[in-house]
Formats: sequence, C-alpha cells, structure tokens
Amino acid sequence: MKRVCVVTAAVWMMLFSFRLMAQEPMVLRHNIPDQIYVTVNKTTSILFSAAVKSVDRGSKDILLQKAKGTENVLQVKASKTGFPSTNLTVITSDGAVYAFTISYDPDPRILDIQIPADRNSSKGAVIFTAQKDNEAKFSDFAWQLVSKKSKLNRPRDAHDLVSLKLAGLYVKDDAFYFQFVLNNNSNISYDLEQFRFFIADKKRSKRTASQEIEMLPLSIAGNSKSINSRSSQTVVFVLNKFTLAQQKYLHVQMTEQNGGRNLDLKILNRHLNRASVL
Repeated sequence: MKRVCVVTAAVWMMLFSFRLMAQEPMVLRHNIPDQIYVTVNKTTSILFSAAVKSVDRGSKDILLQKAKGTENVLQVKASKTGFPSTNLTVITSDGAVYAFTISYDPDPRILDIQIPADRNSSKGAVIFTAQKDNEAKFSDFAWQLVSKKSKLNRPRDAHDLVSLKLAGLYVKDDAFYFQFVLNNNSNISYDLEQFRFFIADKKRSKRTASQEIEMLPLSIAGNSKSINSRSSQTVVFVLNKFTLAQQKYLHVQMTEQNGGRNLDLKILNRHLNRASVL
C-alpha cells in the first residue's frame, strides 16, 4: 500500500510540474530546435535579453514589429493561413545573431518566448558601424519635425478617403527622418495595425524568391496609433541611414486594424538623395 501511495504521489507531482511548465513562458535552450509557430489571430512575443537592432524575415507571410514602448520584445504573427515554413533572423545590440524557423500553426501552444542571455554562441560576433545611438537626440529632432511645414507632396497613396503622403525627408548624422502626413476625410476613425518599412525588389521573378529586409524605426514622434475622422496629423519616423540599389525601393506600408483601408508608398533612392539636411 505504501508503495502505491508513493507512486501516486510521484504521478501527481509530474502532472503538477507539466501544468506549471504550460503556464510559464517558453525559454529556448541549446538542445531545443529554434522552431517558432505563429497564427493569424494571435500574436507570438519573443523576448530578447538585449535591444533588437535588425530583423530579416524570409517571406512576407509573417508580420512583425517591436512591442510598443519596448526595444527587446518582437511581436510576430502570420499574414495568411497555412503558409510554407520560412525563416527569421534577428540581430541584437549585444552583437548576437538569432536564426529561427517560422511555421504556421492554427493554435500555437506557446505565445511567449524568452531568449536567455547566454543562449546564442555567436554573441558578440556582429560589429556595428560606429555611430552615437542617442535615442533622446533622435526623439528631439523628430518632434521638431512634427510641427514643421510640409515640403513634399509625394510619394502619396489614398484609399476610401484616407491618404498617406511623404511630406518631408531629412538627414542628420547617421539617420533619416521621414515626415508623413496622414489624412482621414471619412466619418470613420482609422486604427493603425502596423506602420512598416522594408526594402523590396522593384521587379520580382516568379522563379526566384524575394527577400524583404525589415527596417525598424529608431524613434517615432506623433500619433502612430489612430487617425480620428475628419482629421489630419503628422508622424515622423527615424531610420538608420541607408541607400538603395537601382533595383530596390523602400516599401512603406500602413495597415488598418480590422479594416481594408491599407496604404503603400514606394520611396526610391532618388528620393533619399534629395533629403534635406537638418
């Protein structure tokens, strides 16, 4: 009888441990494959031990952004159901490189993933270009541009009385400042789901896979969450300085939450070359 009680107690302890594990965030270990599952109606959050500096996704079937108000939390979800497995590469401020395989799952079990500080053997392998990464400086200049009068009127896109245009483009030190004017002439407010920047190919062959490089803002000034009905506002995004090859362009994408009024801008290298100096 005593032996039966001991076995029963052990079983209950195992079940209780599994339950606790299911409630805790997933922590990737060296001996666990770097496989992450995402879906369309839930967001998977990846918590890194250092700030995210660069992100490269294998295909546009996955959507990603930094969690608002954070530098080290990346949010990932699927743009469509049943997409083929793809990859995601993340570089953090401590020089670590993380490579993940992203696959679709209609109901992922893990939605909160924590990356331990000592997980990746390539930590410190990346050497960043010399620049003064001063977020306060970026934010100060960006907020000054929110109230600055528009100098440009294109590129521009509009859909169902909502419009997006590049109103100004500035450069200072190692950063670009993109000034956008968002107009909503409809009677329905516009809630932004994502405002994304990525470098894409002008022409894509059906036989070759396209590679889109995500550009994460260094700083944002202005209201980038919603546009009230019958209103207009200015938002400034700060990006690391870059140039574009002839066959590439900067794709700016503004998508509506639970809506279809999605807007796109194509910014070419000639636009970058005309940036005004702050």
